Amino acid sequence: MTVSDEVNQFINFHKHQLQSVPESLWENLYNKLKNQTFNSGDFFEIRVDESKVRSLHLKDGCNLNTNSDVFLIDHSWTTNPENAAGELLNTSGLLKRMEGLFNINYNEEEVIEEDESEKQMKEELIKLVCQQANVNSERAKDALERHSYEVINAIDELTTEEEYNSDVMEGLKNTIASQMPTEVKEKDEKKSNEPTVKQRINRIVKYDMWKYINVYQYTVLTDGEEENIISWYFFDEVGNAIQHSNEPNVVCIPFIFNNGKENVEYSLFYPIKDIKSNEVITRNKLPVDLKEHEKKAYLMSFVDKPLDAMTNECSDLIESAKEWKDKKGDKDIELKTPDVVDPLEKPTMEIPKIKIYTDLISINNNLKCGNIEFVDDINEAEVIWIFGEVEQFKNNQKLSRFPNQLCITNPLYLKLMLSKVYGNNNDIQCESYDMTTEMTEFVGSYLANAKKIEEEKKNNKDDSKVKTIENNNFWILKPIFGNNGSSKPSQWIITDSLPKIIRQHDTKLNMIIERFNNGKKPLLYNNNVKFQLRFYALLNSTMDGLSLYMYDQNYIVYLAKEFWSDKLSNIYKKEIHFVKYKQLRETTKADETNMNINRVPYIHHTKLENYIEKQYNCKWNDIKDKIYKNIKAVFSAAMSSSEPLGFSEICLSLPSFFSLFAVDVEIYDDLSPYIVNVEYMPDGEHIVNYDKDFLSKVICRVTNGVLGNVEDSKNAFVQL
Repeated sequence: MTVSDEVNQFINFHKHQLQSVPESLWENLYNKLKNQTFNSGDFFEIRVDESKVRSLHLKDGCNLNTNSDVFLIDHSWTTNPENAAGELLNTSGLLKRMEGLFNINYNEEEVIEEDESEKQMKEELIKLVCQQANVNSERAKDALERHSYEVINAIDELTTEEEYNSDVMEGLKNTIASQMPTEVKEKDEKKSNEPTVKQRINRIVKYDMWKYINVYQYTVLTDGEEENIISWYFFDEVGNAIQHSNEPNVVCIPFIFNNGKENVEYSLFYPIKDIKSNEVITRNKLPVDLKEHEKKAYLMSFVDKPLDAMTNECSDLIESAKEWKDKKGDKDIELKTPDVVDPLEKPTMEIPKIKIYTDLISINNNLKCGNIEFVDDINEAEVIWIFGEVEQFKNNQKLSRFPNQLCITNPLYLKLMLSKVYGNNNDIQCESYDMTTEMTEFVGSYLANAKKIEEEKKNNKDDSKVKTIENNNFWILKPIFGNNGSSKPSQWIITDSLPKIIRQHDTKLNMIIERFNNGKKPLLYNNNVKFQLRFYALLNSTMDGLSLYMYDQNYIVYLAKEFWSDKLSNIYKKEIHFVKYKQLRETTKADETNMNINRVPYIHHTKLENYIEKQYNCKWNDIKDKIYKNIKAVFSAAMSSSEPLGFSEICLSLPSFFSLFAVDVEIYDDLSPYIVNVEYMPDGEHIVNYDKDFLSKVICRVTNGVLGNVEDSKNAFVQL
């Protein structure tokens, strides 16, 4: 194959990526990729200023013209943020290299040659760690080496996954100190003020790495379906030294090169201006899709202590957040309510069997009432009770799904709809932001919280340095996938790191940023167990409008694992915040004394009500009234707002729909309830474990008493 054929093949295979590179550089780029030519050192040099910040400069005596050359950048580390801590801990040399790239400097002792006495001392330390941590010598040695033979830190890594209680840690230190050789004790005391390996890694994965990380996306076919892959990576020393500028002189882009055997990831840069000798090399680090007002917010991800370093910019952002919170609902919206009174009476004359079509096994198994007939042909059915949508239906058919009910069940649509109708600072949901359109307002709110927390710490003379939810700035990021708005809890991010949150913008995912518990402490069952409540709402359409009913005989109390008293060590354990459990069982007395159980339990609602009334000296019905008021407000907003952030107009004019929703609610220690999630639940999953006749009561309400027991349904549902 001739050189020109090779270049043409390269161009054809990489033509999509090459659209970002001047055509005059294509052949040069191919040759450098083919031969792995990293020749930036011939033109550029890294310089360090008084603040130890590295920057890349064109060498003295060199000049570069626009689009005259292209240079390769190697990737020092490609990772998944969730795996980053483990890779830093277990990959030899990676932690030190990243600390160098991120300009993190620690005072480390000069390395001296090891003599026999030193070797013998290390053997004694290995034995000591083996005894205290109950591990073999290989694991003890490995941990000691990672921690430069700092005994306490090595044992800490091997014995704890969570923070030590301060009393336990102090006792451990005293025990170790009494067994440690004198020479080692003196050396260890010198190092006691240095951060541990865990602390160094924690600093990187929470803060520093997000100032330097880069991301690109590509699509692959998996079993015939497209899958979006997000790749996070870091430049080598040359690429990392390229500084940010709004008026850059180079463009820097990722490039995946297929060499015929495999795909190899690089980045490349080329001059877009004439660059003179000694000139600093700069690129624009801001995403190209940012609007002008968003750029100031995004830049906060690159700044240490922005409240001190960028006071004026922070003040502007805080003011924009205040204006956002003060924004009221749309005045032109006429608020409608689902309060049509629909009579529920047993018919006096005999009625033929009602034909029902369903694709839900649980409906077949649990809908036990006379005068019904399940049919296989959807066209024959009078009631269509399914999970999915129906494109066409007859006027005399009743569907178990409202058109465009995604405005309620899609978390992002729900948030935007409530903001549109009731204003941004409503009391129905926690404070939350749309990453795509409200990043600037979020950053302002974060900074306002941070400023308030700093001021409170300064004014608090009795600062115990104990972290609690009230003096921290935690947020939950929830990616939203697909039109249905599915949000996978395993992909949630819980953090108080502003740079980490801002950089999630680069993923291009639809995402909600939600204030963790609205900055409050959750109400805890038995003072140590987090919980969520799941209520069931039935929405029914009639000739006159919509009626909303709450299943009032029961609701589910999901218990999470033990939460916290004053510490926040459990806040990052995402399973504590999940409510969508598959296996449920009621707690026993043994469970209530020992919450260390495997499957997530639930308790009967009366136990929770009694606990809250006794602990807070209040009436449960007052709290429940607030919950019902918030739930009704959600459905009122859907009736009042137009599509896509509201029900379809057909919902309000035809008696053809009913739908069953599960509404998840959290309560905070000031007894204020907030709606966490609304989920379409056509088969009443989980609640049928409590009430075997639940679905019969639902169909009775939907058919106005034609099916089921009228008195049972009246007792079960309360109209809002």
